[in-house]
Amino acid sequence: MPTEERLKLQKIKDAEAKKLEGNEFYKKKDFAKALELYSAAIELDPNELLYYTNIAAVYIEQKKFDQAIAQCDAAIAKAREGAYDFVKLSKVIARKASAYEKNGQF
Repeated sequence: MPTEERLKLQKIKDAEAKKLEGNEFYKKKDFAKALELYSAAIELDPNELLYYTNIAAVYIEQKKFDQAIAQCDAAIAKAREGAYDFVKLSKVIARKASAYEKNGQF
């Protein structure tokens, strides 16, 4: 396997590890640390839509609904750039709808 491809796969693996670590902090309600880890995951793999929705989930917990919606919009924009998984995109849209609902915007 070429070095460049190996490095790309390693970044994806590292991003997933950051997300999983972030999930643990999310469960503990340590939202600052969860945000830090989810953001690090995006830096490593900016094409993974679920990292954006994880950040949106944190913002929803913090009642920062506009920021949650902005994260979902960023994920939708990312999806428009190329091939994406419709299931993941549906999760983005559902998370965005949740933010609107919790903010009383029907």
